[in-house]
Amino acid sequence: MQHQKMLKIKTAYFELQVSFGWLLRNLIVFLKQSNNNIKDSGIEELGLSIKSCSQLKFIHFSLDNNQIGKKGFYQLGLGIGKCKQLQQLHISTVNYSYLPIGKCINIVNVSIIFQKNQIQRVQDFSKMSTQIGNLINLTSINLFLKTHFIGTKGAQMLGLAISKCIKLTCLKLNLSKNDINGEGGNSLGQGIGNCSQLKTLKILLNKNKLGTSNIIQGISKCILLTTFLIETESNFINCKQASTFANGINKLVNLNQFDFSISQNEIQCTGLYKITIDLGVCQKLTQLSLDFQANYIRDYGVIDLGSSISSLFNLQRLKLNLSNNFIGDTGISGLVNGITSCYKLVILQLNLQFNYIKDQGLIELATGITKIKKLAQISLKLQQQNQNLNQLFANQILKCYQISLIFIDICQNYFNWQKIMKRKLIRLVDISKLKQEVN
Repeated sequence: MQHQKMLKIKTAYFELQVSFGWLLRNLIVFLKQSNNNIKDSGIEELGLSIKSCSQLKFIHFSLDNNQIGKKGFYQLGLGIGKCKQLQQLHISTVNYSYLPIGKCINIVNVSIIFQKNQIQRVQDFSKMSTQIGNLINLTSINLFLKTHFIGTKGAQMLGLAISKCIKLTCLKLNLSKNDINGEGGNSLGQGIGNCSQLKTLKILLNKNKLGTSNIIQGISKCILLTTFLIETESNFINCKQASTFANGINKLVNLNQFDFSISQNEIQCTGLYKITIDLGVCQKLTQLSLDFQANYIRDYGVIDLGSSISSLFNLQRLKLNLSNNFIGDTGISGLVNGITSCYKLVILQLNLQFNYIKDQGLIELATGITKIKKLAQISLKLQQQNQNLNQLFANQILKCYQISLIFIDICQNYFNWQKIMKRKLIRLVDISKLKQEVN
């Protein structure tokens, strides 16, 4: 049994509770000080106190909504820098400043969250990137830098820093709204591509300017990736650029989960075909999520998507957002043909709102769903106002006796399902109750 003693370090501003495990010889500090209006003087004293705890292995700081400036954070960083045995570091704050932690080379897990727009100069971000690049033993990085406008140069610096962390197995980046163009995206992809041990990658790049980027080509060198999430909403990617942007997906043959959002661009049917044509080689995929909302992909694009999905025989969970894409009955027919080929499918989520799906398309969709014998949960978002058609659709879905949960959102529908719903637009229904209502 592990014996522990508690040690308290008191300063004028903080009371640190330190747990020392005698058998494991671990010294752990957990500090959470939010909404305390702590200023530089308080955080400097904390940094001085930490210097004396040279055996620290875990530090967690939550310093949101305080008044700590660059001087305070710098002194805190100097204190952390003395902890040469440090293995895990988590810092969350609304303020950005340079933290000199590059000497803590034993860190394997770092999480840095800067909540608001505080990075005013690329030079400031350069210092942080350099520190990360010095942490060569890192296996996990989590950086939240949304809406900081680090720009293309900042992305290039970050890519260079990440390229030095060759032991990484998990990388999570939120770089949305940072004014990064195609060149910056390329550098970032190349840096990530140098991390050959990477298995989990989650990167958010929404509302940048990645149009001409081939970021995935760099990432495709990480052939051990099993989980890959990338979001590129509103990045000025057109149909010609889509093939360049997605080039390399076919090399990620070990993917088990792939989440790709490219909504609110202009990839059209040609771009969608170029993006999805190589998905078939990812035969280990069990979870696939694709968000193509508002991309003008039309019927031909959806037919190509169905064709690509049809070869993913191991797929168990499929989520598609195809809303607002000018899709008609012909496209739905091709999509259904692809989905019904995934005979192992257990969970299906479809958003088909704001398209041009008529009676025939809706009936074919319902009929196709009944053919997926292992399907247990289904979520559908549609836009139909014909009550008789809705009744027919419901009857078809109810033929899937194995389904235990249905979530259906039918816009502007005054169908009799409302009798068992509390809200009109969001419906979460137990199938047994739904059967009773229809009967």
